[in-house]
Amino acid sequence: MSKIRLSVLIPLLLLAFIPAMYAFESTMSVEGGINFPQDDVEGDNVLMGSWAASWDLWCFGDLGIGINPWFTNLKVKNGPNDYHSSLEGVNLYLKFKPTKGVAENFPRDYTINRVSPFIALGAGWSTHNSEDEYGNIDDASPDKIGGHLTFPYASIGISLLSKWNTTLDLGLKYTMFASDKIDLVKDGDFNDALLTPYIAVGMHFGRKEPLPKKIDPEIVKLRKDLNATDLRLNEVIEQLNAVTLQLPELQKLQMSIEQSETNIATLQTQYAQMNIKVTELTNKVNNLEQRVAQVPTQKTPSADIYANEIKQIKDTQSALAANMATKEDIAKLEQEKAEIAITVNQINNELAEITKKLEQLDALTAQVNAIKGAADVSAYSKELAELRNMLNNYEKELAAIRTDTENLHKADNDLAANINDLRSRLLTLSDELKKLSEKPKPIVTPEPQVQEKPQVIEKDYLTELEEELKGKMIHFATNATTLSEKDKLFLDKVAEYLIKLPEVKIEVQGHTDNTGSDKINNTISYNRAKSVADYLIAKGVPESQLIVKGYGSSKPIASNKTAQGRATNRRVQLVIVK
Repeated sequence: MSKIRLSVLIPLLLLAFIPAMYAFESTMSVEGGINFPQDDVEGDNVLMGSWAASWDLWCFGDLGIGINPWFTNLKVKNGPNDYHSSLEGVNLYLKFKPTKGVAENFPRDYTINRVSPFIALGAGWSTHNSEDEYGNIDDASPDKIGGHLTFPYASIGISLLSKWNTTLDLGLKYTMFASDKIDLVKDGDFNDALLTPYIAVGMHFGRKEPLPKKIDPEIVKLRKDLNATDLRLNEVIEQLNAVTLQLPELQKLQMSIEQSETNIATLQTQYAQMNIKVTELTNKVNNLEQRVAQVPTQKTPSADIYANEIKQIKDTQSALAANMATKEDIAKLEQEKAEIAITVNQINNELAEITKKLEQLDALTAQVNAIKGAADVSAYSKELAELRNMLNNYEKELAAIRTDTENLHKADNDLAANINDLRSRLLTLSDELKKLSEKPKPIVTPEPQVQEKPQVIEKDYLTELEEELKGKMIHFATNATTLSEKDKLFLDKVAEYLIKLPEVKIEVQGHTDNTGSDKINNTISYNRAKSVADYLIAKGVPESQLIVKGYGSSKPIASNKTAQGRATNRRVQLVIVK
């Protein structure tokens, strides 16, 4: 019992010196483990605990001097060779625990600040008290002075340091004793030893940072800004996609504004001309009325002439006044112009907001570049490299989005051209059908029918179609739905097979990468599938043979973490469903 009290007293004495420990860097720990004796007795080991305290003084940077008082019990069952031993001792050692290089450091506000390996090597002094199953005792220190050397003492493991300066060590200790009598058997090949896996919990005092603390807030702020940039970038992508969808409407609005302005200018010119003409006629009427007033009351030919002339002028004036109703049309056009201008202003405001966010992203990039030239940030080089890669990826994504927006405009033009071409072909086919219907049908003598096997032919065509579709995919640029010439050649072959196989149905499946929201990705994937289906229909495939579906980003076939993987996922696949 006195041994236990002594083992508890030593850590308490060390704790009493905590104020002094802050003067230099040190670590105090308590540890517990389980013993696996390395002895000369082959028997069943009874798992028993091992307890210790340690104090490491880091007086040479990452290399420190430590002291480790400990006590434990051993018990082995082997019939006649049963033994039970209690041991206690103290070890002195050198301990190496790096703070850089192989150690992994994290920002100061993280729960875990550092993960580092450690290794210790030393020697010590210990005593033991062993007894066999009959109670025979072998006391290594009957006079309470004797004992034996423990060498070597070694330990190895992993140490974690938290932001609260607490430590957690997971390690393995090996202790060899100069005495071979602990197991009460002295004729073994080697002295007795202990192998002890353990866990230690401690407190780190007088902590020194591997880098100046002033860099921590900058790095933390940079990380927070970059995390926020992810959200802002997604918003920018969604808004750019929304603006891209609104571009056709914006073009129509701009054309409406231009047409309205032309109409307003024309009407204003006509209104001004009519106003001038009405003023002239009014003056002329006034002059004529004055002349008539000066004529005698009796009826004269000249008065009739003037009266008729006045009547004609007034009729003309009434007609012009009726035409002046175009002023209301001008007011309506002005109102329409104002409404269109409001819509255009809203779109311009959205574009300005996106431009502002892009400027903020550029400012953040400048901030990162400024931090690149700041004080020594070697411990954060790995983290900064990752952040820079993220920024480069964001810039590439934005460039791709701008390129895809231009491609969308081109795709719209191509689609309009294809629609016009399709209409021309339909008109041509309609004319040909009309001509054919007008021709007299020749009388054909029926020939004896020869039984054919269309199913065998259809099966051959179906097999060829399956081979043609096997592993084939149509890929697209980001947000794009335009088919390349190579894709069109492939779809031409598919169209020929589908026309020969009217009972076969194809599911046209559109897919995207995970860039952007699900709503946008579902729309883009459907539009990609529809562009393929429209091309097949233009080549003569009945619409009833095609099923168009957009799966968005829900079915990737490659990793979305790389540009190559995302390019692979932007695809359309053709699958036979019947």
